[in-house]
Amino acid sequence: FCTKDEYDPYDSRHIPSIRKLEQFDQIMSIYGIWDKIKIEEVKRNITTGVIKKENELVGDTMHYHACSGFETVHYTDDNGKEHKKSQSKLTKNCRWEDRDNCEHQ
Repeated sequence: FCTKDEYDPYDSRHIPSIRKLEQFDQIMSIYGIWDKIKIEEVKRNITTGVIKKENELVGDTMHYHACSGFETVHYTDDNGKEHKKSQSKLTKNCRWEDRDNCEHQ
């Protein structure tokens, strides 16, 4: 994320903005690069022994791909005092191209 003219990779100016990270994630997702990296990383972990290969297959039915978000919840307690609390969203944004006919919630 730094320019070609700058050589010190540990400068605080090289920390990307949230907008730049979102653009990066979008490009990686659109072209399927995250999926390719994920598969290659699992293969590498198995061949190097980081992950021990097992003969049992387990399916993760609750996994959603990245794109989770963060939201701030505003609420009033029993005494009438207003509070706000930041929390992760329980589900992740859908990247289905045809959102009108999307099968996700």
